[in-house]
Amino acid sequence: GGQSNALGKLPDALAYRRRGLDSHRRQKDVGRIGFDLVNTADLLIRLGRHAEAMTLLDEVDRGAAAGSDAFKQRVRRATLMRVVCAAIQHRREDAVRLAALVPPPASGKPDSISELSAALRRYAASARASEPFPETSLGSVASPSGRELRYWDLMRRLVKGEPSDVLRGVDETLADKRAEVSDEYH
Repeated sequence: GGQSNALGKLPDALAYRRRGLDSHRRQKDVGRIGFDLVNTADLLIRLGRHAEAMTLLDEVDRGAAAGSDAFKQRVRRATLMRVVCAAIQHRREDAVRLAALVPPPASGKPDSISELSAALRRYAASARASEPFPETSLGSVASPSGRELRYWDLMRRLVKGEPSDVLRGVDETLADKRAEVSDEYH
């Protein structure tokens, strides 16, 4: 599933992730189920299947509330996935509210989840105020969080009907020698 995801073959990745989740459920491998749930939800969101993703994220929340450490470890990412989903659906108020609920990293140092959450919060707040999304908030194409931010910004532009901006952004990303990009950019 991870390889298919990295190659941008999202339907294949989803099929593999679902097989893994089903297998781990049968084996009652709670440690892996939380991991499977957020990764499958991430794919479902990328494929526009938001309601299905929310069902899986709700399961993560229930597992964490029941005290499962395996699920508690996934709450930050599950919350972030809710922010991403709200932003994609242009539910700006929800995106701002949910972004504020993303727990800080245990280390106290910013990580990709906190960076993406902050960028989505700025996007939702600026979009709510009819201001353009600040381009300078995008990170380096050489970092995982920067690539993720760039991908979602390009998706936002595509949805807004800005194909020339999208193509220019994709060309810039592909031209950067430091970029490790998936087939989603092609």
